[in-house]
Amino acid sequence: MAGNIEVKILKINTQIPHCVVSIVDNGETIVTAGNIGLELNPDGTANSEWIISTAKEIVLNRRKVKAEQDSMDKITSAINSSSEE
Repeated sequence: MAGNIEVKILKINTQIPHCVVSIVDNGETIVTAGNIGLELNPDGTANSEWIISTAKEIVLNRRKVKAEQDSMDKITSAINSSSEE
């Protein structure tokens, strides 16, 4: 499932290191203000590719969990419908 992913960096601290972000996937907020950690470049700056990769991993994992839950909900619904007969 492709979609529109929006990642906003709210705060970065390279000394700790941590990165606080908000992540929105297709209009649904996945992370409001969560610390995803931070990987640094050799020069001590924030590794933006790592931030993007980590955000993508969070979204893909959320989509997977949601798809599994939707599947379980369909099975439960089907069982409940057939037991009402």
